[in-house]
Amino acid sequence: MKAIPPDLALEYNKKHNENQSKVIDLTAYLRGEVESCECTEFLLKPHGSHSYPNKYSEKAPRIYPQPNRKGQGHSRFYPSHKSGVRASANELLSAAVSNCLFCSEDTHASDMCENLCVQDKRAKLIKEGRCFLCCNTCYHVKKCKKEICSYCKGHHARAICFKLENYLKQNSHIDLEKGKVDVKPTSSNSVLHNRGGVLLQCVKAEVIGHISSDKIFCLFDNGTELRRFWEIESLGIRDNDSVSLGNGDEEILSEFDKSVCFVDGRYRVSLPWKPGMREVLQNNKTVARKRFEGLVRRFKCDHELFCEYKDVIDNYVREGIVGRTSCDSLSDSQGFYLPHHAVIRSDKTTNRLRIVFDGSAHEDGHSSLNQSFYTGPNLHSNMLELLLRFRKNPVAFTADVKSAFLQIELDLRDRDFTRFFWTDNLNNNPYVLNFARVLFGLRPSPYLLAATLKHHFRKYKEQYPHTFDLLNSSIYVDDFICGRNDVLDALRTTLECLQIFSDASMLLRKWRTNSKQLDLLWRQEGVERESSETSATDLRPPIKVLELAWDSEKDLIYFDPKDLLKFMSRRTESKRFILSVVGRIFDPIGILGPIVIKLKCLLQDLWTLGVDWDSELPPKLRHKWQQWSSEAEGLTEIKIPRFYLGDVDQELSSVDIHCFSDAGKLAKQVSSCLKFNANIYYWTDSLISYYWIRGDSSAFKPYIKNRVQEIQLLSDTSQWGHCPGKNNPADLLSRGTSAVKLAQNELWWNGPPWLKLTPDHWPNRHRDILDSELCSEELEYRSSVHEAVTQQRESLVDINRFSSLKKLLKVTAWVSRFVNNARIVNKSMNFYITADEIQNAEYFWLKYVQSEFYSSEILALKRNEQLRCSSEIKSLVPYLDEDNLLRITGRLLEADLSFGEKHPVILPRHCKFTELLVIREHERIGHCGVSATLLNFEKIIGYLKVVS
Repeated sequence: MKAIPPDLALEYNKKHNENQSKVIDLTAYLRGEVESCECTEFLLKPHGSHSYPNKYSEKAPRIYPQPNRKGQGHSRFYPSHKSGVRASANELLSAAVSNCLFCSEDTHASDMCENLCVQDKRAKLIKEGRCFLCCNTCYHVKKCKKEICSYCKGHHARAICFKLENYLKQNSHIDLEKGKVDVKPTSSNSVLHNRGGVLLQCVKAEVIGHISSDKIFCLFDNGTELRRFWEIESLGIRDNDSVSLGNGDEEILSEFDKSVCFVDGRYRVSLPWKPGMREVLQNNKTVARKRFEGLVRRFKCDHELFCEYKDVIDNYVREGIVGRTSCDSLSDSQGFYLPHHAVIRSDKTTNRLRIVFDGSAHEDGHSSLNQSFYTGPNLHSNMLELLLRFRKNPVAFTADVKSAFLQIELDLRDRDFTRFFWTDNLNNNPYVLNFARVLFGLRPSPYLLAATLKHHFRKYKEQYPHTFDLLNSSIYVDDFICGRNDVLDALRTTLECLQIFSDASMLLRKWRTNSKQLDLLWRQEGVERESSETSATDLRPPIKVLELAWDSEKDLIYFDPKDLLKFMSRRTESKRFILSVVGRIFDPIGILGPIVIKLKCLLQDLWTLGVDWDSELPPKLRHKWQQWSSEAEGLTEIKIPRFYLGDVDQELSSVDIHCFSDAGKLAKQVSSCLKFNANIYYWTDSLISYYWIRGDSSAFKPYIKNRVQEIQLLSDTSQWGHCPGKNNPADLLSRGTSAVKLAQNELWWNGPPWLKLTPDHWPNRHRDILDSELCSEELEYRSSVHEAVTQQRESLVDINRFSSLKKLLKVTAWVSRFVNNARIVNKSMNFYITADEIQNAEYFWLKYVQSEFYSSEILALKRNEQLRCSSEIKSLVPYLDEDNLLRITGRLLEADLSFGEKHPVILPRHCKFTELLVIREHERIGHCGVSATLLNFEKIIGYLKVVS
């Protein structure tokens, strides 16, 4: 009942006892209201005529839902015209005829009539020439647009349905008054306009102060954060990569440090519950049981899958990862049942099948297990920095932690919330198991693993200082990625890491290296290795380092396109498919940028043309896609050395990092994570950008100024230089190229040829004379201020004496009436002020304010002259309407909006009348905030500046 408008709820409760009413009764009542609304709509406006809204404001009362014409649920808004016009005002309907249509008594409504049977009701309608659908005389049943009977789908009103009558007779215990529909002629206060409403979550509240109180609307705002997503003024000048822990994250880490403990050789942790969620969480047993029954049906069709699945579960039981839930625990109301399913990775050599538990599953109207937890802060290393460091040392090696999540125990209180159904025999009933360890599939699992590892590493800060620093920066989830300068150092690091992880009952396995000497030493030490003989030419799946393929024998890294080419073999040509292809190209270090950009530009063209997700591509764009597809096999040719200095035999005395175009931040990151004492140079092929960066940022407009200031903060202007476009590798990122051409492009892989020469041979990096045209392109011109003497018009009413627009307009209307009465003798006037007089008063003040502030603009427009360049409203492209009001031309001429929204009236910011208008709108929407007030106000009034 809380979701129903108060006026409808009041009418319903007058007829029903809320303690005894049922959902079916409420549904029948609402259906009756809807059908009455539809009947009235067609009665009053049979030809789809439209009423015209007020010029300045449009209110949006409740919009009733309308049954679908096919009887398949309800549409979103009522009414549903072909023209897209929606009702903006639809008050509760009032009866135009108070007597019953069938028996003419005034003691009950027509749909409540029990004095006549259906046969007699039909006979009366025929006698009076009324429609069987809407019960009015306006239509013939074949032409009537009224909905068919909602009970039997017949072409008649529900009140004269034989099948419904027979049903009610057979179920005489049902109250006949419940679920009936009012079919009497009705009248509606309805206004149609060309714009649909947006329903927001709000609640009425009362604000109580020291002296008085007032009614307001509180808005539950779920959409304003979208504003930050495309805030262009912040693009490029905000550091989104910096990670800092908030107060909430600090508390989560503090709770972890308090709860983590070391028991019997393993760490035991608690799940980070949100306050109060453990007590109110429903068990999800029904959903988990249905999902498991579906899994059993799949097992019966695929016995091999069941055997693999069963081996994994049996292994969990043997290792103590899961255990059978006791009967006593099952009777407890607290707990949670997790659905699970199999994920099969064909590219894996071991553990091909992984069981994934769905922590996001929940029953309708209840929270999931994942919603009950905090996610926790991100404690993982930066992936780009990891890969950059991986290429730093001549000896590289990797490993991973065996079943890392499952090596950490769960607190005893949390284990009942990890239950799941299982059976050893598909013909037997399932039983319940629960986890004793942290499982993959819960929201906080990655955080708990990272926090546990960092907590464990701190124990060895003094014992193994170098390895401690290495582990803190070389672990990504359960992958260990590292490098050393020599083999002996790498072996010592390996053994120390094995010991550290062993102390936490964790095993580092699948060790891989590019060094055959180190691989031999591992074999002698009994280190669990993975074959490092896989290369890019083998048919076997390559070794992956953070999803990048690594040919450890040739020490090359590359993107493995086998899975991508297999996916593209479907030969689907749609926007959805192209987006899926882009998502399957994982390129964290950007070596494939010029290839991927061609696909992204193609997607941009598809969006511009408005092509649907699954529609056929236009011929021109289809040709581009087919060309890219045919070139995709060339991705196998793109391989780069893993070691940066693999072809350098002598020791380096210095390192230079050259960044082209927008790579300033990346240069500092590379220099920092690789610990190079590097000289950094920045190059751009844009003379305008070069002059901006080397110029005075305060001389530019804000958009350029903010970005120049950020660049000058991150770098020294002396580091910047200009290079020709043909020597700029970043130019490939904007034009794109094919995979075969990119593999042979010396500019992309080695930079321009002059980099190998001394700085004397580099392009002229310092220009003393700046081109005036280029420098002035984005300079900000400041207008001078001059005094002007104007004649001030005096108004009959002093606006500064008023604090309410309503009072001002009413007084102005009375004064205008007095003036008119003095001019016209014996003119008959109503005693009360009319709506037209109030509107004329508002027109008066709009014209008065505009003539006071924009007199020269109005005069120029009347003479069909151009506005002065110094005019503060010239950018608004103003014009005079038929009432000589200044309005904005705007860019919404073809939009489905009212006249006032497309062409708002122009008013100055610092004006008493503007202030009163804002106050009126603020009070009308229930004292909402500044943004909400301006949003409603600017639909009809155009500001010169936004009030903040």
